[in-house]
Amino acid sequence: MNIIRKRDKKLDEVLNAYIEKNPSIHKGLSTLRIDEIYTQLVGPTIAKYTEKVYLNNKGQLFIYVTSAPLKSELNHQKANIIQLLNENLGMEVIKEIKIK
Repeated sequence: MNIIRKRDKKLDEVLNAYIEKNPSIHKGLSTLRIDEIYTQLVGPTIAKYTEKVYLNNKGQLFIYVTSAPLKSELNHQKANIIQLLNENLGMEVIKEIKIK
């Protein structure tokens, strides 16, 4: 017997609605996905030279790279990287990037 009432909702709908209403939870989940999103945006070549990507609770994204020319290029593209990452995260999570 499979009876669905009008007010019944699927679990993913309820969870997504809850996450959208609570920005701190949305931001926390975004920090968990930042490494994956960064790798997708920059591609496998740049990701190969990236040792670590870390987002702190102040909205600062730290990117550790092993190549000096790449570090220079990423420094020139900071604003573009911030915009693309925030768009993919669905909200303004990243406020600043520091390349190390």
